[in-house]
Amino acid sequence: MSRPKRTTSAPAMPRSTAILFLALFTASAATAQDWTLLSPSTAPSPRSPNRGNLVDVPATGKLFMFGGSAGPFGGAQAQETWEFDGTTWTQLLPATQPPGRLGTSEASLELSSSAGRVMMYGGLNVATFQPITETWEWDGNDWKIAEAGLAPGVTSPNVYLQFAMARDAARDRVVLIGGNLGFAPVPETWEWDGASWTQRFPTNAPPPRNSPGMAYDAGRGVCVLYGGVDMAGQFNDTWEWDGTDWKQVMTQNPRMPAMVFPLMTYDATRQRIVLLDHLTGELLEYDGVDWRRPYTATAGPTAASMQIEYHSASQRVIAFGGQTGSPPATTYLNDTWAYGGTGAFFETYGTGCPGSLGMPDLTPTGSSPVPALGASFDFDLGPVAGSGIVVAIGAGASTTPVNLGVLGAPACWLYALSPAGMLTLPWPVVGNTASVSFRMPSNPVFAGGVIELQGVAPDASAPGQLITTHGGRGILR
Repeated sequence: MSRPKRTTSAPAMPRSTAILFLALFTASAATAQDWTLLSPSTAPSPRSPNRGNLVDVPATGKLFMFGGSAGPFGGAQAQETWEFDGTTWTQLLPATQPPGRLGTSEASLELSSSAGRVMMYGGLNVATFQPITETWEWDGNDWKIAEAGLAPGVTSPNVYLQFAMARDAARDRVVLIGGNLGFAPVPETWEWDGASWTQRFPTNAPPPRNSPGMAYDAGRGVCVLYGGVDMAGQFNDTWEWDGTDWKQVMTQNPRMPAMVFPLMTYDATRQRIVLLDHLTGELLEYDGVDWRRPYTATAGPTAASMQIEYHSASQRVIAFGGQTGSPPATTYLNDTWAYGGTGAFFETYGTGCPGSLGMPDLTPTGSSPVPALGASFDFDLGPVAGSGIVVAIGAGASTTPVNLGVLGAPACWLYALSPAGMLTLPWPVVGNTASVSFRMPSNPVFAGGVIELQGVAPDASAPGQLITTHGGRGILR
């Protein structure tokens, strides 16, 4: 997520300003997230887990996984059941095994009840290449068929591939949406109550699509849907299901990427949705208002068809497996990653106010895209039409953005104003970009300090017009 930094010289921060800056920087501490590659003593064989086939079971304190693929078109399909306790993977050996599922993204697991039962639906039978229509359930000891599917008098979803599922814990229902019937996306919403499927007929619904991502936001009581694809292209919209109807959320961030198969889970500790684009490694977080891009000190996993899930017992997001390369040179992985703990961290959020050169960005650059102890934290602000910009620096996490209508810019927002105060530093613009560099202190006493950043400037090509970047928040580690 970084690019080479320009070699333009930057003015030194005045000593008095630097001292005040550091004093403000330590005004509050926070917990930052970072990626860690774990080394469990045992682990499943390398594979791409079936899509959604990693689920947290709070009743046992473990993650639960079934199946996976280590080869295309039915090759090396794993009919295995595993648990992960945050340290070690353990294979379970039930008397009954569901049929292997074709492919890496054709079935989903979801918690069926607070008692710890897990349900599984969908996929193509690896032996017959026919849709698997029954719904399976894990009771803690063995697998059983919970509903036959397509049997006389039985109603079940019409899709078996490329749908999204999430459990609405407040209503004790598993929600299913999207997917393909043949080659056409199906615009249907279904719910599983632990015994049977029921189709819902909401007034509003997302446009038909397959391969979206979805996770349940327990803090707000809604299922959050993002992305997917239809015959016209990919989606980058956000929708929420409240148990009665779908509502599109118009988030502030206008630069959200369209994507297929976004991996999503809910971090209950920090009360936000975590989204990972498994094809690019891009990490996003949704707090119910907007999507933010966190920059971590350690690069996370990048492997197609991996899976992620929040592990409530360890309060971390776990990622497992995946594949790199293309057939016939595909390599399957059994890496286990954790997203959590503490580490240097930076995220961008909100939206900027465009000028004559377009929407200005705040982009970390250089060798460290996060504010790390003893290192330079570099970032670019731009494009800016003019010779200078003001860098706004807030101490401590800001809460409510301030509208700049009083300055004649009602469409612009100030994010860097935080409870502990705000500094403003002028910075030169060269080639329509301000390349800013701050040397972070090396003393551990500053660890945990929170800084808010934003660029604000008049637009030299449009007198009277103000431009702002989106907000940026860093945590020093």
